[in-house]
Amino acid sequence: MHRTGPRALGAAAALVTTLALTSACGSSGGEKPSYLNGGTFTVSIASDPQNLDPLKATDVITNEMDYFAYDTLINLDAKGNVVPQLATKWDVTPTSVTFTLRQGVTCADGTPLSASAVAANYTFIQNPANQSTAIGSQLPDTNFTVAHDDAAGTVTITTAHPFGFLLTGAGLIPIVCPKGTADRKLLEHGTDGTGPYTLTESVAGDHYTFTVRQGYKWGPNGAGTDAAGIPTKVVLKVVQSDSTAVNMFLGGQLSAVGVSGADKARLEGHGYGKVESGAGSSNDLFFNQRAGHPGNDPAVRKALAMDLDLPALIKVMTENSGQAPTDLEPNSPKPCTTPTVTGNLQAHDAAGAAAALDAAGWTKGADGVRAKNGTQLKLTLVYPSGTPSEDAGMELVAGWWKDLGANATLKPMDTNALIQMLFGNGEAWDIAALGIGVSYPSQLVGYLSGPVPPNGQNFSGIVNADYTRLAGQAIGTPGAAGCDMWAQAEKALFSAVDLVPVSITYVPTYTTKATFVYGNAGPEPTSIRLLK
Repeated sequence: MHRTGPRALGAAAALVTTLALTSACGSSGGEKPSYLNGGTFTVSIASDPQNLDPLKATDVITNEMDYFAYDTLINLDAKGNVVPQLATKWDVTPTSVTFTLRQGVTCADGTPLSASAVAANYTFIQNPANQSTAIGSQLPDTNFTVAHDDAAGTVTITTAHPFGFLLTGAGLIPIVCPKGTADRKLLEHGTDGTGPYTLTESVAGDHYTFTVRQGYKWGPNGAGTDAAGIPTKVVLKVVQSDSTAVNMFLGGQLSAVGVSGADKARLEGHGYGKVESGAGSSNDLFFNQRAGHPGNDPAVRKALAMDLDLPALIKVMTENSGQAPTDLEPNSPKPCTTPTVTGNLQAHDAAGAAAALDAAGWTKGADGVRAKNGTQLKLTLVYPSGTPSEDAGMELVAGWWKDLGANATLKPMDTNALIQMLFGNGEAWDIAALGIGVSYPSQLVGYLSGPVPPNGQNFSGIVNADYTRLAGQAIGTPGAAGCDMWAQAEKALFSAVDLVPVSITYVPTYTTKATFVYGNAGPEPTSIRLLK
């Protein structure tokens, strides 16, 4: 759906709540809905996707698009319970999981899906040279083995150490078919999966069209594409402006639109269908901690964080529709719910921030800009462009920091350009405002520790020994004890001011003449129904 506010760096299984969506054009009072067959479901996306390879995807829009073309071994229901998809059963221990595949599954080109084809996905992920985003997000590291049995239809993943989220981590990885596995370039702008739709048309900057697969019957719990009202085509329109997307929705050009802020008032209370998804749009501030950047100095990070009036910032950035986050995992359902943010961030104290910089040797010059050892306190603040409320929020932050004595330059960027900068050019930014959309704390490890790009995903260069130690213990500890350790790990990040959680917004989605439910990366494709 159209994403407002900060865009998330999508771990491949950024899970969202599966909620039924009702439509004002649908049935009421128990009446049987009247479905439209052979139609098109059209939604908006905020920007073009990047590399469509699902095992290398780094943003939520790409994950959402891939969801139409690729299946996973398991899925989750509304309560977070595991349900069958490509696998009909599984056996799991703290260090291994064996999936038994559903019979009769075929790829988009008609090739039967074999256990060896599934195993090839994990072999690809396992190779560090491939830099799969699944490592550090769904699987803790590349230290695992893959085994398969084509005759029995089984695939087994065995880790060197216990992993508390092994079933869902391994089971929610999108499965690429043999043709795409053999030639990854095919996946950069095309699809090759077992999913209910295939990408049949792409016009960069305008739209992407998916066409339904007839005979598909292996969605979550065996869902298929033969039900009444299933769209023949799904079109994702690139629309950068929320206001433009709402205009298109009101004009009948979109079947659904997700929107918050002032534009929400144009739709609320007018009889449109509505769903509140569990996918939170989060916004955090990350400090570039590489050598030579101001964020490398803990005193600077602490002072900049102390200077923030977070309640005021939340109001501006979310147009009073957001709230303070409770932890670093914005999506639900999630296994760990222990609050970690409240009481663990720097208290707002502008005078104290100034004193902290003075004590650390950052003194103001005649121009009002602080300097230390001849180096001025200059900050390049990057963030996703296209949202006026976020522009206003970043201007507010820059103003506060200017008063503090930092020369802050704002640099709004297209989502794709921003991600390419963060993961490609670590020298071009100092502060980044964005969110990482995950449900599992283990999905954050690669972003918050380990090697920096291009050798890893730790784009801000965080080096926090306490977080690394606690996360390492937590990742092998299942249940409540593991969640307690994950909470301690997050608090270690806040103590060192490695990042500042700012806000979370749950964006409602409005529909007309359509219904659907949310799945593990966006609208569940087999649940979409068009109404007359």
